[in-house]
Amino acid sequence: MARDFAITTVKSQIELIKGKKSSVSYTVTNSTGNQLTARARISPLEGADESWFTIEGESEREFAENDTQQYSVSINIPAEIKSGSYKFKLDVFSVENPDEIFSEGPVIEILISEAPNGDDNNDKPFPLWIIAVIAAVILIGSGIIWYVVSSKPEPKPEPEPKPEVVKIEIPNIIGKKYEQAFEILNSKGIKYQVFTNEKTKKSIEKITATRTATPAAPTNLMVRPTPVPRPVVVFPVVVDTDPKRGTKIDPDHIVKVYFGEKTSGPYIQMNKNLLINLDTVHKLQE
Repeated sequence: MARDFAITTVKSQIELIKGKKSSVSYTVTNSTGNQLTARARISPLEGADESWFTIEGESEREFAENDTQQYSVSINIPAEIKSGSYKFKLDVFSVENPDEIFSEGPVIEILISEAPNGDDNNDKPFPLWIIAVIAAVILIGSGIIWYVVSSKPEPKPEPEPKPEVVKIEIPNIIGKKYEQAFEILNSKGIKYQVFTNEKTKKSIEKITATRTATPAAPTNLMVRPTPVPRPVVVFPVVVDTDPKRGTKIDPDHIVKVYFGEKTSGPYIQMNKNLLINLDTVHKLQE
C-alpha cells in the first residue's frame, strides 16, 4: 500500500442509534517530500452508502512539504437503514497524479442499533401502592425544598476563563532575499507557501540549469588567462505577503509569500526545492 500520505484516526468503531448523527476526525500528513494539492474522499464499504458521509470544509487542499492537516467527517445514518455493521474509510490522493500518489486510510466500523422502545402498553390495572409512594415522595421533596430555600446558599464558583490562543504577528520581510525571509518566518514558527511570477520562475530555472566551466589550457603553451565575465544574477526578493505585515494570525494559519518584481500579472506557486538549489548555485558563484 502506498504511504504517500500518513492517515490516522483515534476511532476504529462507532456505535450509533438509528436516526442519530456522529462524526470522526482524521489526521493527514504529506509524506511525499514535495508540496502538492491533495483531495480526500470517502470510500464506503460493506453496505454503507456514500450519501451518509460528508467531509466538513474543503476536501481539496494545498499541502506543504511534511504538512499535517485535520479532516472531519460527519455521519448521518437514515432511520430506515437496517441495524447492523457498516464500514468506510478515508482515502487521500494527489490531484496532479492520482494514480501514482495516493494512500488509503484505516477502516472504521459503524454499529447501528435500534432506538429503545418505551411505548409498550399492557392491560394490567394501575397499582394503588404507586399513589402512596408518590405522595410520600412529594412530602419528602417539600421538606427538602423548604430546607434548601431557608438555608443560605453558598456562592457558586466562577468558571475559569478559557485560555486564549496566542496569535503571531507577521513580520516585515518586504525586500528580503528568500533565505533571509525564510529564517525570519521559521524563527517565529509561521507556516508559509512560496509564490512568484512566470518571468522570475523561468529566470530561476535558467540559473539553476546553467553550469559554466573554464576549459584548461594546453600544458605546452604559455597562455595568458582571459578573465571570464561573471553572469549577472538577480535573486528574487519578497514583494508582498498575504495577509499583510503586522497582521496577527493563528499558529495554524498559512501565509502566502510572493517573490519577484511587482507585476499585475498572475502569480504561480513555487517549489521550495527549487529555491534550495538556487541558493547552492549562488554560493558556488561566490
